Amino acid sequence: MAALARSGKGAIVNIASIAGCVATPSLASYGASKAAVIHLTRSVAAYCARKGYGVRCNCVLPGVVETPMMERFWQRLQREQNLTPAEARERFRGRIPLASFQEPDDIADAVLFLASSSARQITGAQLPVDGGLLLHDR
Repeated sequence: MAALARSGKGAIVNIASIAGCVATPSLASYGASKAAVIHLTRSVAAYCARKGYGVRCNCVLPGVVETPMMERFWQRLQREQNLTPAEARERFRGRIPLASFQEPDDIADAVLFLASSSARQITGAQLPVDGGLLLHDR
């Protein structure tokens, strides 16, 4: 942080999750840790702004991204609820308004935007990249 502060500009982009914004009964510790990242982001943004560092701090909130971590979650869901792999995936896909899972590149694009000069007036924000999943809570 000191090097960024001395430069008079910069951007910090944290990765949280939509799990930090909604109750996650089957992933409570994961959701709590992501909520902490959101709070840290806002606190760092406020601190840097008050100090006049010129450093912005934001976070990206991925939704359901096709990653090895999600693959383990699908497997657990299959076991616990006696679902086929396709049923486990469709149970989640059906809750996403844009009807598709996110890809790692979707998250990377959001990070690049928040790190760019195009976002020079954005700080303390949470940018959901979730296909609209946070629009409703079923």
